[in-house]
Amino acid sequence: MGKLNDRLIKLESKIKSLESKIIGLTKNTEALRNKPESIVSQINTSQRTPMPSTGTGLGKMPGASANIIWNDADAQLVPWGQQPPIPSKGYNKHSHSEFSGGALDINTLKLVEYEFDGQNPDCQSYWKTPPSIKKDENGEEQISILADNMVWDKENKVWRFLAVYADDEEE
Repeated sequence: MGKLNDRLIKLESKIKSLESKIIGLTKNTEALRNKPESIVSQINTSQRTPMPSTGTGLGKMPGASANIIWNDADAQLVPWGQQPPIPSKGYNKHSHSEFSGGALDINTLKLVEYEFDGQNPDCQSYWKTPPSIKKDENGEEQISILADNMVWDKENKVWRFLAVYADDEEE
């Protein structure tokens, strides 16, 4: 019986010690405000090394806009006001479905033809001003919603793109 009483006394002492530690911790933590901000340090924007991009090992200069790197030209540090060279290698694979990127809505998706004047068509992140939209012979901008050109094929359960071919030559 003596051994059991000795164990009970040790356990009661341990409980009191743990309770006092909990009370001490509570006094130091309950009154403090929960900080919503991250405790991770900020990126040093004065640094001139590129930030790495997932899967490429390349990136943009810190402090610049955080654009997706689509190709090797997008990943270069080009002097201000200049366009990057023509890309030779694509990095970023991109798709849309209900599971990746979201399905594209044919009622809002538009096709456009631009008149490029020095802008690199493959590096939109470097466009200082967007290129102008080409106009047809009536002066209408060549931009339209895709839905007017798409038809649902009920039998095959696919969208069919209706294309019209016009020959410039008169017969």
